[in-house]
Amino acid sequence: MMFYETLEKLESETDFGFNKRPLGYGDFKRICRNHQIYVKERPLLSELKGVFTWYGDNPYVCISSRLPEKERTFVAFCELGHFFMHDKTNHFFTKMQDKWQLGEMEYQTRVFAHLCIVPTPDLVEIFSRRRGLGKPMNFRYLSELAELYHTTFPIVDSRLRIFYDYLFVRPEILGREAWPV
Repeated sequence: MMFYETLEKLESETDFGFNKRPLGYGDFKRICRNHQIYVKERPLLSELKGVFTWYGDNPYVCISSRLPEKERTFVAFCELGHFFMHDKTNHFFTKMQDKWQLGEMEYQTRVFAHLCIVPTPDLVEIFSRRRGLGKPMNFRYLSELAELYHTTFPIVDSRLRIFYDYLFVRPEILGREAWPV
């Protein structure tokens, strides 16, 4: 199964709004409570932002309490992505900068987090509206999106890159009129 098909399946099989509405930290905590995932916020080592692990059959997430709120939300959903997308084997990853350096599992959890915070239907609507007005998705607008979704500029920038990648796989989401003949 292709990665985007896995995400689409997850979207249809979950009931918490994955890739349907913007999710925040309160949603993360509610989802964890509903799935009996134990969550702690603790001051972690300087480079460590979050951890997901299994203790027997019990899922556990620890988020660094040193993170700013906007980054904490993203990291929380990255860790939650391990619960929904990966087996019960414990893995440990170190901080790396881009998808070419990340292991496949970490890349997948970051995409999961991006879709939790800025859902695809929102981007389709925004993209279509801006295209109709002849306005580009420029630096200024990315900053506005970061404020709208209560996240950071780099997270919005990465989310748009994921969105553009997705358009190559599912170009029909923008409608036939979106593509030049």
